[in-house]
Amino acid sequence: MKRVIWWRFALVVLLASTLLLGLLGVVMLRISGKAATDPQPVYKLDFSDEADRGKNTATTEIPSAEVVSNGSINYNGKDVKGGTALEMTSTGTRQNYVAIPGDVLNYDTITIAGWFKISSNIPGWARMIELNNGKADGEHSRMSVMPFAGNYYNALHVNTVINGVTKLGNSNADNMLHEGADADGAVNMPMAAYVLPVYDAWTHYAYVLSPTGFSIYQNGKLLKTLEGDFTASQFYSDTAKVYLGATLVDATHDFTGGFSDIRVYNAALTGEQLTSAYDLKYTDFLTASYDFEDGMK
Repeated sequence: MKRVIWWRFALVVLLASTLLLGLLGVVMLRISGKAATDPQPVYKLDFSDEADRGKNTATTEIPSAEVVSNGSINYNGKDVKGGTALEMTSTGTRQNYVAIPGDVLNYDTITIAGWFKISSNIPGWARMIELNNGKADGEHSRMSVMPFAGNYYNALHVNTVINGVTKLGNSNADNMLHEGADADGAVNMPMAAYVLPVYDAWTHYAYVLSPTGFSIYQNGKLLKTLEGDFTASQFYSDTAKVYLGATLVDATHDFTGGFSDIRVYNAALTGEQLTSAYDLKYTDFLTASYDFEDGMK
């Protein structure tokens, strides 16, 4: 009888061990598979290195970004999801900005992503981001993201010129973010609320450029895709830069707001991939909470 009990016990232990090893194998396969398939950035700015605030902390050899400051840039540690934030206040033209090396544009497809804070005191036409190849006239290519210009629009306006030809924004070119706008209104206010900028709060934006289109994501959700040739390398040259907070196009004053955890990927990330890469949760965008347990507090 004891032999039978022992044999049954040994069989149970063997089956349990086999099941456990199988489950561990599945878990490890999923972990290794996720690690292998998750896109990795070719450029990352976390602003945490006090000796080199523009340091590229990705595993590539693309050099540091240039951080230009006249004293109106501040760094706040443990700010956005525990990371360091760079915040700037506009004091003029090209006085405070970050210039990322143009090497990040030398791909067919890229995703530029990160946390952005747009101040409600932002100057009109100020650039949050500008891709600029540094060329003139017929060779000039740029993409400018402008959150506000009170005399014209109030939206995440994208103005794009490729090889001297306006592709988005002005000169009657298609304006992807003014779909449904009242063109006869005193102010070109878009009727679609989703294109309105979020002021004075950290918001996650991502911009995807590829040979087949251009897409904008906000907080991991796709806002809009415009089909067409937006190959990223069209903005590349030996003088190209990606500017955060300033423009080379005109004398527009610099951006007022902040940046945190800025990354560039040489791939078109989806909303799911952005949510995973940045660990986005609804509480990241929560500005107020009421449980009504203590009146209206």
